[in-house]
Amino acid sequence: MSRGIDLSTLRSAVIGSAGTIRLVGEGVMPRHAEITVQESPDVVLKTLRPLDGPVSVERRGRRHPVGTAWCLADGDVIIVGPHRLTYRDLGSPMETSLGEEHVQEVVSWLL
Repeated sequence: MSRGIDLSTLRSAVIGSAGTIRLVGEGVMPRHAEITVQESPDVVLKTLRPLDGPVSVERRGRRHPVGTAWCLADGDVIIVGPHRLTYRDLGSPMETSLGEEHVQEVVSWLL
C-alpha cells in the first residue's frame, strides 16, 4: 500500500508509532526520526533516539546508517524497521522522467 505525505505544508514531521508519520511494526519506536524542512532547499532527516533502533537511507542502491542527520535527495529511501519511505522532490531533475501522471506524487513527498 502506498500513500503520500506532502512535506511542503509541514516544517517538521516525526516518524514513529506516535509520530506525525505513523508507522507500526516491530522495531518502530514512538519517536524514531524527524524530517525537517529548512529555509534552504534542504530537507533533513534526523534520528531522535539512535539507541532505539537504526534508521538508514538507501541511495543509489547503497544503504547508509543515519547517525545524527542526513540531507535527503530525490529518490532516497528511508528505512525504519520494516518500513521503506521514498522521498520525492519536485525540483529534482529525476521527476521530469516520471511523466505527467506522477507530477502530483513528487512535490516533496514521502511515499
